[in-house]
Amino acid sequence: MADGIRFPGEATELLDVVPVWNAALCTSAGDARPARRAGEHHLLDPRRGHSPRAVLSASVIAPAAMVADALSTAAFVLGPARGCRFLATQQVAYLLVTATGERLATPSFAAWSGQ
Repeated sequence: MADGIRFPGEATELLDVVPVWNAALCTSAGDARPARRAGEHHLLDPRRGHSPRAVLSASVIAPAAMVADALSTAAFVLGPARGCRFLATQQVAYLLVTATGERLATPSFAAWSGQ
C-alpha cells in the first residue's frame, strides 16, 4: 500500500509517496486542523502553550501506527534540531519539513520512498 504525504498547506499536492509494508506511516502537520485562537493550530507545545512554527510537517515510519503518530507529534513540537535528535534515538525513518522548506530525512526514509 502506498501512502501519500500531503505537501504542507496544499489540499491536493503530494510531498512524497511512500510504499509501506509491515509498518505504519503517520504525519503531524499544523495546517490540518486550525484552532479557534488566531494563528494557532491543534498541536501545542506544552512548555509554552502555543503552536510551534519551526516544523510544517513531521512524518515517521515505525512498526505500529500508535508509535508513528506519537513520534511524529513529538518531533513536530520539539522542532527541527531537537526533533531529529529525538527521532534518531528511536531508530525510526522520518521526514521533517521545516518552516523554511528544508527537508530533513533519514537515509532509511529515502529508501522507503525511493528517492
